[in-house]
Amino acid sequence: MANQQPSAQPTPPAETAPHTAPAASQPVVPAATAAPVDTSPRNYLAVVALAAFMGQYGLARWYRGDELGKIRFWIAVGCTVTMPIIYLNVLSALGMLILSVWGIIDFFLLTSTTADANGTPYVATERDKMWAQGLKIAYIVGLILAAVAIVVFLILLAAGVVAWHNTMTTTESLQSSKIYYPR
Repeated sequence: MANQQPSAQPTPPAETAPHTAPAASQPVVPAATAAPVDTSPRNYLAVVALAAFMGQYGLARWYRGDELGKIRFWIAVGCTVTMPIIYLNVLSALGMLILSVWGIIDFFLLTSTTADANGTPYVATERDKMWAQGLKIAYIVGLILAAVAIVVFLILLAAGVVAWHNTMTTTESLQSSKIYYPR
């Protein structure tokens, strides 16, 4: 018995990881990363020009880095495209009217800011500031002229309605006073 080797004790099975499906069938979920922030400087004159000429489309806000500018742009494009469609044109015109008023308000809000949506200051030379000031004055004069034109149009429309109404009532009174003689 001296030659006997010690008997091997059975070892308990090692703990194994629970059974998982092969890696190919599981979707890979990337870790959430923040979107890169564009910190490149933007030009003040470009913001003023976009606000003046494309205010209802929201391009000044989009250029500035606001997400709201993208949404306004696509709403304005949708209104513009659906304008010729019957029954949708009323909604499209109402939408464009609202976006136009919003663009006028935005013009005054955006021209008074000195930084974009990320807080990066605008780049502006003295020449840019001079042109931006001239654009502001031209925009305000244009708004005043448009308001005067709307008032004149409404006055002429009212005068036309009154003249038409007077013509219709005069014609009716003349027709009722005609005397017909039998032949």
